[in-house]
Amino acid sequence: MAGGVIAVEILPGGKILVDQLAGMTRRAGDWAPAFQIIIDSWHRIEAKKFANEGPGWAPLAASTLVRKDSGGYVMDILVRTTALQESLTSEGAAGAINYMTPTSVFMGTDIPYAHWHQVGNSRGMPARPVVSINPETIALWNQILNEYLIY
Repeated sequence: MAGGVIAVEILPGGKILVDQLAGMTRRAGDWAPAFQIIIDSWHRIEAKKFANEGPGWAPLAASTLVRKDSGGYVMDILVRTTALQESLTSEGAAGAINYMTPTSVFMGTDIPYAHWHQVGNSRGMPARPVVSINPETIALWNQILNEYLIY
């Protein structure tokens, strides 16, 4: 009807819905708190990989074990100086990539030799993927994002 009133009636409990929608709108513009939880989760996942030496990491060759032992290095797989391990498990470590904007997050390492451990090489070094995300982790991170948005 021309010139009529357009209105929305808020029923009991309606203010809660309006407040929830306003909160969701605000949170959708800045995901940083949820991303920090995901970064912390990432560090725990990576720490577990190093503690368990995998999954799927090939054992060290006998020649590598001799070289590590004679050099006084840590005997664990993918740990010589601990730089790679620390870069993937500690937010402030040298080489750590833990960068976020309000709408994106990046995690990883810029340790130069990490690539060769991830993919292996033609000289016989097997791939020992340090950066891989399984479906369970994706589901967990989706849950973190969903809960952040809704609550």
